[in-house]
Amino acid sequence: MPVETIKVAGLPIPSVSPFFLRMVGFHVVVALISVITGIVAMVSRKRRGRHSTFGTIYYWSLSAVFVSATILAVIGWAERCDFRNGSREEVL
Repeated sequence: MPVETIKVAGLPIPSVSPFFLRMVGFHVVVALISVITGIVAMVSRKRRGRHSTFGTIYYWSLSAVFVSATILAVIGWAERCDFRNGSREEVL
């Protein structure tokens, strides 16, 4: 049974599940937030105010990237592997 894919901006997404697609969208958004706030925190002077505020936002957005990547990996792994026969055979 082949896995259905969808192309978004030329990139193949290995699932058409609405939950998976929402998680990919969330993952991309929090990753962009993490990159932008990390850059702002790095170039700001190390003192109260901008540096600590953007550093906190960076920390929590990076945590959200980790959680969403873990969820995407588990979902993708479960969808692409066949466990019915007791083997871990790729269904791609």
